[in-house]
Amino acid sequence: TPGDVSRLYTEFSQSDPPPVDLIPHPEFLSILVTYLFNPLKTPNPLHRSKYVYVLAYAVSVKDERAQGGVLHKSGIQHTMNAIDTIQPIAQKNPVGVELNQAIPTIKEYLRFPVISMGIIQWIKINLYEPHYFVTSYTPIHLELLREIATRHPLLHQPILEIIASCFIKDTELDSLAALEMKRNMLDNIIFLMKCGHVLPVLNVIQGWTSSIDHGLLRHFMTQILGAIEPPYSLSFATSMLNIICASQSVTEALKG
Repeated sequence: TPGDVSRLYTEFSQSDPPPVDLIPHPEFLSILVTYLFNPLKTPNPLHRSKYVYVLAYAVSVKDERAQGGVLHKSGIQHTMNAIDTIQPIAQKNPVGVELNQAIPTIKEYLRFPVISMGIIQWIKINLYEPHYFVTSYTPIHLELLREIATRHPLLHQPILEIIASCFIKDTELDSLAALEMKRNMLDNIIFLMKCGHVLPVLNVIQGWTSSIDHGLLRHFMTQILGAIEPPYSLSFATSMLNIICASQSVTEALKG
C-alpha cells in the first residue's frame, strides 16, 4: 500500500538505513513496477517519488556492511533518473509517430534491468487489451521485447509467458489475419529460443501439439531444426522427440 511504501521510504532514506536485502524480493519489486508502469492508472503524485526511490534503492544499492564493508549508494540516482525518464512515456502510452519518436530513448535505458521490467509490464498491458490486435497492433512492442531478451536473460521467462498468452488469445481477427498473428508470435517465441531460453520454449510448444495449426508447427520445427547443430543435450533431444512423437498430427505436420 502507499502507506507501506511511505514507511519504507522513511526507513531507507535515513543516514543509517536497514539492510537492503529486506526489500528486493521479486514479488515486492513486481508491485512497485506494476504501480509505476501501468498506462491505465496514473500514480498518485503524493506517493510517486517515494515509489521511485524505494524501487531504485532496492535494485541498485549494494550493502556490504554485514561483511565489514560499506553501503554503496552511487547507483541510486542514475536509476531514479532512468525511471523518471521512462515511466512518463509508459504512462502516456504513445502510439504512431509519437511512439516511434520515443523508441530511441526507451532503448537507451533498457540497459537498466528495472527499466526493462517496467517496459515489459507496459507492453503486457497493451498486448492484453481485448481489441489490441484489431485496433492498436504495432510491431514496435514486440521489437522492444526482443531487444530486452537479447540484453537480460533473466527476463526471458516473463517475455515468453506474455507472447505465449497472445498466441492462444482469441481475437476478433478474421481467420487468415489470426493465423498470421499467431505466426508472428511464434517467430518471437523462436527468437527467445535462439537467445538461449530453450527448454521452457519446448515445454510450451509440447503443450500445444494437440491444438496448434499444422502449418505453424511445421514452421516452428523447420526453423529450429535449421538453426541447431550437434552436440545436443539429453534434455533438448528428449524434448524435441516428445514434440515430434506427441501425436500423429505432429508427424503429419513435419511431412508437410
